[in-house]
Amino acid sequence: RRIANPGRVFVDATALWEAQGRVFIDGRLVVLQPSFVIEIISPLVDVQLKDDVQSGKIMGDISTFFEESELLETHVGTLRKEIRKFVEFGEIHSRLLLAFLWRNVGGLAKKHHSQVIEMLAASGVILMLECDGENRASAVALCRLAAAADPVVRAKVWPREARTNERELTLKLEPYTGFPAGFVERQGWRST
Repeated sequence: RRIANPGRVFVDATALWEAQGRVFIDGRLVVLQPSFVIEIISPLVDVQLKDDVQSGKIMGDISTFFEESELLETHVGTLRKEIRKFVEFGEIHSRLLLAFLWRNVGGLAKKHHSQVIEMLAASGVILMLECDGENRASAVALCRLAAAADPVVRAKVWPREARTNERELTLKLEPYTGFPAGFVERQGWRST
């Protein structure tokens, strides 16, 4: 039997799989293991992390992380600073922070962090920034972006003027609770 519209069958099948929880679809991304998406996003939105930093409990987690990894303990101070900046402003400065946040994600090798970062950026969970050589964030977890964030980082996320050779169109979106991540990108708009 010949299928008249095989593309439509695929779209219908993926919609059914998403409704059943077998896949997670975000724009053009189709993730075959929705539980994996939950595992990698959970540490980025963990509200308990701030309390753990303030109470000092995070130091035990950091010690365990360095004991179980092949990293030198000389990086403990760096990781503490990066965790603090992440909790307060949403800034992601290095892969060391991500390795720490994703330490309990089963089946995620460090060599795959780049692909996960690209997936999170494509779905609007994090926003990649151009590094200017200074000690600036290379990415920002948008759900943690604070009004008190570094002005240079804030200007990269929400520029006030159009870049050279670009037209300016200002659209102000005020997300409500439950506003879907990646909405702007899915509409075909470019976020700056």
